[in-house]
Amino acid sequence: SLLRAALAIRRAGPDEVVQRAWEEAVGGEDAPRTRVISFRGGTLAVAVSSPALLAELSLWRREQVRARLAAALGRDVAEIRFEAGETP
Repeated sequence: SLLRAALAIRRAGPDEVVQRAWEEAVGGEDAPRTRVISFRGGTLAVAVSSPALLAELSLWRREQVRARLAAALGRDVAEIRFEAGETP
């Protein structure tokens, strides 16, 4: 649940906070195919390993994921930039 994730996030370090919040916002099925690159000035940059997922996140789920991420972090997320890239 978002509440459980938010509590876990508050106990983590800054980079881990953003990564955990991202994983919760994007969902367990898609999280392994993505990697947070940076979070600066309210803009999150994310690498996505699959072209199909890149299109889905960029075109159809961007605002839903952005709102969930902002709720999990407890602060504004102005933009999410998706790019093709390697993931763990």
